[in-house]
Amino acid sequence: MTCRPGFNTFAGRVALARQSVLSGASADAFDVCFKMFDGEMVAAALMRAAEKDAALADAMPKYFDIELLQEIHARHASTDLEAAAAAIRRKEAAQSRARAKRWELEGDGQAALF
Repeated sequence: MTCRPGFNTFAGRVALARQSVLSGASADAFDVCFKMFDGEMVAAALMRAAEKDAALADAMPKYFDIELLQEIHARHASTDLEAAAAAIRRKEAAQSRARAKRWELEGDGQAALF
């Protein structure tokens, strides 16, 4: 998938997933929206949107396990989803930097991969 404008933002990924579901696109067209470590927050945002958009709610079962999404939605009912997503991505970035630093200390990193 080519990177679309706004995709690097939480709101952009939610919008792309919503648009894809509504248009009947293949799941492959938007599965990347859930692969930025904050996929659960994206799913919760879609559920919030579906509460106000009957067409989205009707289309979602084609792509998602609705019972699972309902659980995610309930778990994050009072969560600031965008802030939580940002915190998750910051944590992952810090962990990634720490792994890179460990590999650097061990040499070129190749030995650490095998």
